Amino acid sequence: MNFVKISYTTAALTLALCIAGSSTAAETPAATGKIDTARPIFSQLVVHSIPHGWKSGLEKATASNYIQQFIPENETVKDWTEMITVQGFKDYVRADLSAVSMLANLAQGIKKVCGNSFVGQSMGAMKIDSYEAGAAIIGCANLQTPVAGGLQKGQGEIAYYVAIKGEHDVYIIQRSVRGAAFDPAHPPITPEKIAMLMRDILPIKLCSKTDSRNACWDRPAR
Repeated sequence: MNFVKISYTTAALTLALCIAGSSTAAETPAATGKIDTARPIFSQLVVHSIPHGWKSGLEKATASNYIQQFIPENETVKDWTEMITVQGFKDYVRADLSAVSMLANLAQGIKKVCGNSFVGQSMGAMKIDSYEAGAAIIGCANLQTPVAGGLQKGQGEIAYYVAIKGEHDVYIIQRSVRGAAFDPAHPPITPEKIAMLMRDILPIKLCSKTDSRNACWDRPAR
């Protein structure tokens, strides 16, 4: 099962969606120094945070796919060093396909582009706000051919992915790092760095679209 048509590699997997349109989103400063964001993505309201000093660089949607990319204020979606990406896939939840398997499929698509510079490590299954989820570290240590999305030959990119099976739809949230090529044995993202990497994003919550944004923000993650 393919999630998206992968036109370029890497952890950003961000897209090749050829999308148009946008979704209504709300943002508010959190008491913790982060910025809470909430947006209806297909059947549910998706809540998470972004760091202060970041902005929305891209938000697009079709009838079946959604993407939003967040980047530091002084960067662009074509030229960035860090990115948070939120993707939604309408009606992709299947009983016979786990969140861990979804990320394994995604990793295989990225590996075809990365070749020997592929970096991948499954972090296994988990629960996100009571929903089935899986996580993985996926990337390219040293890309040999430029790809769409701005990644150039000789650069490396890696991300921590979280895939969540919602009520009906699949959501993927990832935090990516891009820069000079790196040693695959010593990638910029490792299991030991995940907690620090995700502290400005968590908690992630999926709420009913009938819930108010404030109610979703304020309730504890399940």
